[in-house]
Amino acid sequence: MSTTKEANRIAVRKYSKTTKGRHANRKSCQRYYGTIDGHLRAVYSNIVQRCCNPHDKDYHNYGGRGIKCMFYSADEFVNYVNFALKVDPRGLQVDRIDNNGNYEAGNIRFVTAGVNISNRNMRPGVGVTEHHGKWRARITIAGKEVYLGTFGTEKEGVEARKEYEQTIQR
Repeated sequence: MSTTKEANRIAVRKYSKTTKGRHANRKSCQRYYGTIDGHLRAVYSNIVQRCCNPHDKDYHNYGGRGIKCMFYSADEFVNYVNFALKVDPRGLQVDRIDNNGNYEAGNIRFVTAGVNISNRNMRPGVGVTEHHGKWRARITIAGKEVYLGTFGTEKEGVEARKEYEQTIQR
């Protein structure tokens, strides 16, 4: 290796440690992650973390449930989104069509945050909260919260909520 190349590498390392160098590097990263490919690589990295890293805050909702990322590399994921889905994902969130399925070709799409939130599983007890030793039951319909009452036990509150849900569906 020539001494000129080595001298350039040393100069770049020194520059990157200065405030100006760190700022220039940060701006470069912002430009890259502002591109479709850069954004998709960040999305892929987040998918891998929540599916494979038990220390990730969302692991229990993904990898802990057995959901896997079936894309073997960021390049494969980027190419699938760019050429098969043909969508600009910036401003959108990745969503699995089958909520219990893996992140794989044919089972992902990009949707708005509102659509993604409406796809969440309804867990028993949601809408039933404890308040001063009693249990309040509520339900939200078309963005409006409906108060169902106060109950002595959580089970009674959940039952009231389920009954109300059934009357709505009829």
